[in-house]
Amino acid sequence: EEGLAAEKKRKVLSDYKERRISLQKAAELLGIHLVEMIELMQKEGLYLDYTEEELREDLKGLPR
Repeated sequence: EEGLAAEKKRKVLSDYKERRISLQKAAELLGIHLVEMIELMQKEGLYLDYTEEELREDLKGLPR
């Protein structure tokens, strides 16, 4: 099972890096909060390519 989770994480991170999915969508797919996703990106040494417009869109999707 751990192998499947690692493969899913690798695929999601790859999709984000290739701009196929948004940061919020990546977090959703991994079942984590947006802040945790940002921390994961930092931990993995990945560049956070995140525009102001994407931030606005992602904030719309968060509960108030």
